[in-house]
Amino acid sequence: KCKSEGCAKQAQGSDYCIKHGGGRRCKTEGCNHFARARGLCAQHGGGPRCKTEGCDKFAISDGLCIPHGGGQRCKIEGCNKLAR
Repeated sequence: KCKSEGCAKQAQGSDYCIKHGGGRRCKTEGCNHFARARGLCAQHGGGPRCKTEGCDKFAISDGLCIPHGGGQRCKIEGCNKLAR
């Protein structure tokens, strides 16, 4: 749990959540975003990209971005919206 007063979020690799300075940061100079993979944030090439040809968006699940079917979908028959 984050040690910042009043915060109930999960600590990320230290005593604090990402919002309060925990976790790894992008190694690109001047960038303060959270590192996803290889020490880089999504904007600087960290993490997997959508496997759909011609798409360079970040993959959410099954190697796909949200517009190409990644992410959890609603379970109601006939509904293709994202689940919340």
